[in-house]
Amino acid sequence: MLARAGNRGQLKMSTSVVRQCERRLAALGVNDVSDLDGLCRQIGKQQGRSIHLVAADLPIDRLCGMVLGTDTWAVIYYHQQRDHPSGALTLHQKHIIHHELAHLLLNHESTSAVGADVARVLAPRIDPGLVQQILARTSYRDGKEIEAEVTASLLTSMSATKSQPGAHPDVPAAAEPIGDLDHEDGAENLRRTLEPLWEVVARATPEVILQQWFPHPSTRLTRCLVEIHDGQLALGPYRCSHTARTARRLAVAGLAGHDIEAVVEAAVLIDAADAKTRSLRPQARHEHARPDTDPIAEKAWLVKVATAIADPAVRDLARHARQERDDARRPDHT
Repeated sequence: MLARAGNRGQLKMSTSVVRQCERRLAALGVNDVSDLDGLCRQIGKQQGRSIHLVAADLPIDRLCGMVLGTDTWAVIYYHQQRDHPSGALTLHQKHIIHHELAHLLLNHESTSAVGADVARVLAPRIDPGLVQQILARTSYRDGKEIEAEVTASLLTSMSATKSQPGAHPDVPAAAEPIGDLDHEDGAENLRRTLEPLWEVVARATPEVILQQWFPHPSTRLTRCLVEIHDGQLALGPYRCSHTARTARRLAVAGLAGHDIEAVVEAAVLIDAADAKTRSLRPQARHEHARPDTDPIAEKAWLVKVATAIADPAVRDLARHARQERDDARRPDHT
């Protein structure tokens, strides 16, 4: 049975799937997950095939990862971030790769017709007769997708904890709730701080929410971060540039004590969530603020956005921006 934890809107379910995936990881001997290339080599050695990672523009909305596998090799395609010429991966990209690796670890068979269509676009020269596995990360309606996402959440959480750096010189005062993420209180405090942002994307994009309960706070934090990023991607087509311009003007004029760009991002997300529920796409799209490849800086940015969303003044600003845009669209507007 699905239940809600207090008034925080946090989804809880039986931990049986989580415990099962934890046992499978332990049985497979997957220990050092901080080195992604090394993890691919380890899994490839176990399975007797090479595993390759390829960043790609996946041609279907909300599809952010997939794997093609034969008996001698597997290729994992993951959502490309054009903003990072250094090649560094964001937490979300690492999680997508972990999801596809989980499919390989768990020996999942192909379940997605969508994946087959995308495979023909991404790898037209590969003989379809050689491909034994085609699995795409699109939703959690299928049992194999739930297993892969749970396992990926465990891997991503383990990786984030092991690679967690010390103090960061660019972390602002607004990011103080980050604390020590190796400690349960630090992870839980940060997750609670991010809840206003999570709730905005969760209400508008319930399809990205994994309805599983993770006992450890660090894994619950990982799920919160992943679902925020998944939700932001799903809201991408509804991000309005007019709302962004108006929000920036109003914020500069009347909102002190906030990071202006965080206020703009908060207003755009609030408006995009409303637009998605009404199936209204903007005339001009405002691009998503890029996630940072530094994990502390990324969390600090999300804390700023969540703090802005929690402020009633910012929510009022978002409503005013939306009203100005809607008024401008009316035929009788002068």
